Amino acid sequence: MKQFLPFAFILFFAVNGFSQMCTPDPSFADSMAGVYPLPYDEATNPMGGITDSACINEPYEFVFTAVVSDSIVVPLGAFPLDSLVLTSVDGLPDGIEWACDPPTCSFPKNSLGCVTLFGTANNEANLGDNELVIEATVYSFGIPFDLSFPDPTFFPGSYSLYVHNSGEADCLPSSTTEVLAEVGSIRNLPNPFTGVTNIEVDLIEAGEFTFLVTDMYGKQIHQEELFLDAGLNGFAVDAAGWAPGIYLYTLQNERGAITQKMIVQ
Repeated sequence: MKQFLPFAFILFFAVNGFSQMCTPDPSFADSMAGVYPLPYDEATNPMGGITDSACINEPYEFVFTAVVSDSIVVPLGAFPLDSLVLTSVDGLPDGIEWACDPPTCSFPKNSLGCVTLFGTANNEANLGDNELVIEATVYSFGIPFDLSFPDPTFFPGSYSLYVHNSGEADCLPSSTTEVLAEVGSIRNLPNPFTGVTNIEVDLIEAGEFTFLVTDMYGKQIHQEELFLDAGLNGFAVDAAGWAPGIYLYTLQNERGAITQKMIVQ
């Protein structure tokens, strides 16, 4: 019976992790039990995984939404679920912690919740990928079963938290207050998209800007220099040939920077 536990954990963790002042995404309430976003897997879920990287000496937070139903559905059948207890998140970079609400990390069936990774990465030895392993115990018929997630059989993939060094492109200042006061706003439509997306920029004043796109590992995919007018501007970005996934795009000049996410399907 232990072989189906990793699958169960996904279902449960997706609902019940609730961390440091986090809020679950209610849009997942009617989803199949699981953790959202699901683990990253190049073949089955290229847009999954931990979608926000961390920077040395910069505050970090990432929230999982978890969905726990009243049963576990596995190839062997459906098993009633009593509760899930999250026991550990291993592999976190130094300075990053995890927390649940309630503090016991014990979540009953038929619940929606969240778990937060939070803190400040502070050790350059953790630069690059940090593979996380989530451990939990699920209770069915009052009997405990240990879980380890991800699982290569039921949910292949990974939860990889990437840590950048301070000063890299993904670590540029981009707080909402500073951006809106000094630069303007930016978005892309459609999003998610396939092929071409249109970038809309609303600026307070005209100027020279650098527009760049990086993947979630900090690798630069695209860069161009632009002169943009005050008010509404628009230009297209062709993502043909890019791998499906989440990308960060930044518009910057000496006054500040705006960073948003685009999703290539």
